[in-house]
Amino acid sequence: MEEVNGRNNRQLGSAEVPASNDRKTASIAEQESKTTLTQLKDKCMELSWPLLKKSTRENYEFFFSSYLVPTFGDRKIDELKYPP
Repeated sequence: MEEVNGRNNRQLGSAEVPASNDRKTASIAEQESKTTLTQLKDKCMELSWPLLKKSTRENYEFFFSSYLVPTFGDRKIDELKYPP
């Protein structure tokens, strides 16, 4: 969580992140550039979905399975852009 907070703080221009986190952040960025939407969904299911209400998990699963994964599942996260 510290790594995620450090990355988010740096992106927002908030307080400086200690240099020791730079290598970790770079490693995370490299992993994210290779991560597909399907892999991200699977990781979220493993880590955070057990903490959600059953109805929320079912809704997330429906939308991912019906719309997102069939359309974008094999695309890398850093390739996904919101149109201007």
